[in-house]
Amino acid sequence: MEIKFYKHKDIDLKKWDAAIEQSVNGLVYANSWYLNIVNPGWTALIAGDYEIVMPLTYKNKLGIKYLYKSFFSQFLGVFYTDERHVDYVQAFLKEASKYFKFIEINLNVSNSTFNADYCILKQTQVLPLDEDYEVISSKYNRSQKRNIRKVNDEEIIVKLSDDVRYLIELIKLMYKDRKVDSVVEQDYLDLENIVKYALENELGELYYAYSNEDICAAAFFLKWGERATLQTGVNEIGKTKRAVFKLIDNYIQQYAGTNLLLDFAGSNIPGVANWNKGFGAVTQNYYSVKINNLPVPIKWFKK
Repeated sequence: MEIKFYKHKDIDLKKWDAAIEQSVNGLVYANSWYLNIVNPGWTALIAGDYEIVMPLTYKNKLGIKYLYKSFFSQFLGVFYTDERHVDYVQAFLKEASKYFKFIEINLNVSNSTFNADYCILKQTQVLPLDEDYEVISSKYNRSQKRNIRKVNDEEIIVKLSDDVRYLIELIKLMYKDRKVDSVVEQDYLDLENIVKYALENELGELYYAYSNEDICAAAFFLKWGERATLQTGVNEIGKTKRAVFKLIDNYIQQYAGTNLLLDFAGSNIPGVANWNKGFGAVTQNYYSVKINNLPVPIKWFKK
């Protein structure tokens, strides 16, 4: 099938969303509403009648258009309705490099069937919730079991909410505490709009943990298809009282015995990855792609 480049105005969004929904590796990040929030004007590569698609999220700096991954989109890549179409991934990347001389994106886990010198293997952690809670919780590691016992001894109350403000505040505090400076204000605005859209369209659930009637932690679960992706925020009190443990454990209790996959939006940082695995989560691999075809004088280009 011929791969064609589409400007945003030429993409049939109904066909696009149907393609993502029907694809064997669809993700919430690839839906048009999500893309419209994180990268208005996004373009795409499409083969056939939307049988294989690749969203292209880009920015422009110094007159150079480049592909990038927005902070709250874990991965995108190539999506297809037939698993055999995974063989098109390299062809799509080659085609994308004709339009963007600098590419730095993450492919999804289903795209990781090949290797190239421009690929870096990374990992995320996921937890299938298809067993009973007693079975799932029995697989928590010793540290997690201890933390769950301790948090249950604290006066932590979990409540469902549709008020996004505190979630964003807690995430900002958390990243500031971790000295993460790669998140800019626009990223937080995007996340706020994502959460609002999801709650309004029943695509997610937002929970707050309260200590002495004060919010100390939050957990947002973005649910699409059979995958729920986790985003947490916490302050010092919440960390001391292990509130995030209770938020996650409560969600696991609620959805245990279903076909839902809990995605921790995992990390390559060993400490974070091990924390996720402490709940019994398993590793899924994916590729980060970096292609720099810029002229030699500007090879130093940075986002």
